[in-house]
Amino acid sequence: MILIAHRGISCQRPENTFASFDYALELGIPYIELDLHLSSDGIPVVMHDATVDRTTNGSGFISDFTKDELMQLDAGSWFVSEDGKQFSGETVPIFEDLLKRYSGQAHIFAEIKSKDPELIPLARNLIEQYGWLDTSKNRFGHVPGISMISFDIDQLLISKKLMPDLGHGLLTEACSAEIIDFCEINGMQGIFPYLQAITPELKTLITRTGLYTGAWGIQSKQDVTRAFELELDGITLDCPQQFLEGVKN
Repeated sequence: MILIAHRGISCQRPENTFASFDYALELGIPYIELDLHLSSDGIPVVMHDATVDRTTNGSGFISDFTKDELMQLDAGSWFVSEDGKQFSGETVPIFEDLLKRYSGQAHIFAEIKSKDPELIPLARNLIEQYGWLDTSKNRFGHVPGISMISFDIDQLLISKKLMPDLGHGLLTEACSAEIIDFCEINGMQGIFPYLQAITPELKTLITRTGLYTGAWGIQSKQDVTRAFELELDGITLDCPQQFLEGVKN
C-alpha cells in the first residue's frame, strides 16, 4: 500500500506549493497528489480551490488571473508550521514547471479540478512535451509516472479519451456496485472512494474487476489500520511521514 502526499506534505508545508512537494521527496515519499486549474490565459496551474483567497494574499477566481498575475501572489505566508517555520514568498506552481522539476522522481496524481474543457488538452500537451506520457504505461503507483483523477466524470472521460495510456481514476464520496460498474465499463483503471464508504464486500467486488483501489479521508491511525485490513493499493494523507515514523518505531 503506497502513501500519497495530499497536496504535498500539507500538514507541515503550505499545500500545493513546491515547498510541500519538495518536502515529500525529501522524506522519501515520491507519490504526490495535486490539483489542476486553468488561468485566464490558458495555462494549467496548481491550486485546490477555484479562488485564490484561502491560500494566497490575493482575492478572486483563478480563471480571472493570468499566469504572471498568479505567480506574483504569495502562496506561503498564510501557513506557519508547528515548529514556527514560515513560508513567505512561496509562489503558485505552474504545471509545466512542476513537470520539469520532478521529472523522473515522482508519481503525480493530478486531480482535475477545473471544469474548463480546454484544461485537458493543454495539460496533455505538457505531459507529452516533458516525457511523462512515455513513462506512464505502468499506471498507478509506479515512479516515474502520472495519473489523472477527478470527481468530475465528464472531465475524466475527456482525459481518458485524450490520454488512454495514462491511469485514470474516479474520485467518489460513495462506493457502490453501480459506481464500480461505471469505472469498469468506461475503462477506468482505478477508483478512489472515501475510506469509510468502502466495505469488505465492495473491496472484494473491486478486486474482481482489477481496479486499482485508493482511498482518501484518512484522519487517524485507526483509518490507516482499516485501509490495511481492506488491502487497499494506496491512501492519501496530509501527514504520510507520521505514519512512516510510526512504522519505524
